[in-house]
Amino acid sequence: PVFEKNGSRLLRPVDAFGGGASLCPGRKFARAQLKAIVANMLLRYEMRFKEEKVPPPPSVKGYFVSRGMPENDVEFEVRNRVI
Repeated sequence: PVFEKNGSRLLRPVDAFGGGASLCPGRKFARAQLKAIVANMLLRYEMRFKEEKVPPPPSVKGYFVSRGMPENDVEFEVRNRVI
């Protein structure tokens, strides 16, 4: 299918937050919501790596660093913070 906006053809119609003329109007709201969720979790819960096993940093592949994802599953524990 061919996608158009205002009479112009879109080369990449599906782009997470868009770019240029098709920039997502809710991108700042989404970013603020994610920050609020992380802040709430840090305030309400204690989190630590299970058995204190800290995963190794992401590996560098060629000239580019990976997306920061660990190579294996990372186990961690979460519990309510005691105030």
